[in-house]
Amino acid sequence: MTTVNTVSINPGSPKPSGPSDPHILKHGPYVPPIKRIMTWDDDEWEEFVREWAEYGALQQKYHKVRKLGKANDKGRDVVGYLDDTDDSDWDNYQCKHYDHPLMPSDIWVELGKLCYYTWHGDYKIPRAYYFVAPRGVGTTLHDLLMKPQEIRDQLIANWAEKCEKGISRKAKVPLSDSLKQYVETFDFRIVKYLEPSEVIEQYKQTGFYYIKFGGLPLKAPDPNELIPPPDIATEETRYVEQLLEAYSDREKKKLAKVDDLGAYPKLRRHFDSSREDFYIAEALYRTSRDASVCGCDYDGAVRQIHKAVQNTLDRDHANGYDRLTATTDMAQTVSLHAHVLADHLTPDHKRGMCHQLANKDEISWIDRK
Repeated sequence: MTTVNTVSINPGSPKPSGPSDPHILKHGPYVPPIKRIMTWDDDEWEEFVREWAEYGALQQKYHKVRKLGKANDKGRDVVGYLDDTDDSDWDNYQCKHYDHPLMPSDIWVELGKLCYYTWHGDYKIPRAYYFVAPRGVGTTLHDLLMKPQEIRDQLIANWAEKCEKGISRKAKVPLSDSLKQYVETFDFRIVKYLEPSEVIEQYKQTGFYYIKFGGLPLKAPDPNELIPPPDIATEETRYVEQLLEAYSDREKKKLAKVDDLGAYPKLRRHFDSSREDFYIAEALYRTSRDASVCGCDYDGAVRQIHKAVQNTLDRDHANGYDRLTATTDMAQTVSLHAHVLADHLTPDHKRGMCHQLANKDEISWIDRK
């Protein structure tokens, strides 16, 4: 016997007042991206920065981007190369996922690695070196990064405590005379930081944004797009022909033109309603296609509708009209709760998807055995 655990609500507890948003009841309140990134771990943050650098950094045109942030990365978390040569210029993005805005004490070992490994010849000096943290940088570090000479002086002063044992796990790295001379001549103007809000805004240009953060915006279609034009448009001729074939099969009489429906008020109402459904579905298709780089997979929703109504299509029906109405009646009841567009699909859309399928001859109302 299986025991099902349920949650009991104390009848004496206060009840929320006012209507509840079903989306919030199902998924919880929307969490803004600037808050969400603070809940990630180090690896998620580095992957986010990699995707941003490769696909969403509007000002950068990298030949390739690599995520190196692992043990022995030598102070390189995410790197962007400008070309494919061994001596390519490159930028470094040092990712710090801390529970506070970055402070000077957080960066000394990283700048120590930068100086040591470029001095040692492990890699060339980057064109730019950015700190990227979900909580940004604190005021003290912000002011310090504006003063390259002070960065140099404080790095040397903090070397013994912060860098000597922190740069390498294999051995200590004392500030030898030659290394110190190198640090004293290093151009710390390349060291900068990025605001997390700036990175998020540019990340919107990628196909990953709504997958990571949700909140997919679907603007309301132009009301004029929902109204079928008086004349049949070229792009809707095939499903209109299929409707007329279904009506002809019902009446056992050739109804070749829309005007032929004048003597059949019921069929004319069905025809006009079907065109409205088609245009409503087409409007959602365009809106979802333009909503984001990733596109919302409208075609995937249509495929699910097609699969759900296939058994209805395959049953025996008295005529094509009966097959048509049985199929669209079935379609409007289909739940696509796992699809990104689920909250936006109405019965009109689902019936309209059937007409879109008919318009491509992927389904037929007449039994063509």
